[in-house]
Amino acid sequence: MIENHIRQLFAFPMIFILPPKLLSVWALFCTTFFFLLEIPAQINVFTAETMRQLNKETGFYNKARIDFTYHSGNTVTQAFKLRYRTDYVRSNYHLFAVNDFQIRSKDSNVFINQGMIHGRSIRSIKPKQMLEAFVQKQFNQSILLKDRSLLGGGLRFQLFDQSPNKTNSNLDVYVGVGAMWEYEKIEDVGSVALVTNLIRSTNYISLNYAISGQSMLEITTYYQVNFTDQKDFRVLTEVNLNYQLTKKVQAFTSLNSRYDNEPPQKLVFHDLQINNGIILSF
Repeated sequence: MIENHIRQLFAFPMIFILPPKLLSVWALFCTTFFFLLEIPAQINVFTAETMRQLNKETGFYNKARIDFTYHSGNTVTQAFKLRYRTDYVRSNYHLFAVNDFQIRSKDSNVFINQGMIHGRSIRSIKPKQMLEAFVQKQFNQSILLKDRSLLGGGLRFQLFDQSPNKTNSNLDVYVGVGAMWEYEKIEDVGSVALVTNLIRSTNYISLNYAISGQSMLEITTYYQVNFTDQKDFRVLTEVNLNYQLTKKVQAFTSLNSRYDNEPPQKLVFHDLQINNGIILSF
């Protein structure tokens, strides 16, 4: 079962599932992605996360985030979650990929109940303006999500930058606006699968605050709405509090909130998850 989920996570839907009107979105993404990748760097501007967590020299950087949950009582459950991230930095160009999955055991049964692969490229076009493109593949059994595939892009703007010096900033605020193609398959045991294939507006605001030299607060909220149905929207919020233990090790607490205004049947509007763990840099 675990092997099947891994194959599912890496199997991106083929282009033939796109209707003719959406083929232009795929072409735009490919053009944007390779434009970001190939044009030589001209200025030295990074995203807030890159500026804080990565060396400004050209190269690859990696992080592994690990957390573990144990519950006992009426049932015994254990959850192990791993997020692996690799970044490539080249002057004002930033490319990264994130692989996230959770293994859960319940009463001696082991299974993967959620996983995600996300890739994003970011290129600075002006000192406080960035062009970005992304692709994502995801499944999540807890919300009956059999398959979710995203393809999109947009612009990121830096609204606020409180910098005590040229290399560090106490507070950064970013806003992103864009559009994405979304393919979703919701499937429950004994029910007919619900498939959606549409274009959404995707927007976010991100706040990064350096509480001290060792601790960092990061808050990001996404608002994703169907262009043709304003009642079909989601609000996703992720809050991370990181504390630097050593040069290569951080402790973290994260809170993830998900609100779906039109959830599938049998699901509630809101989900909340709290995790604690460590982050290893190498």
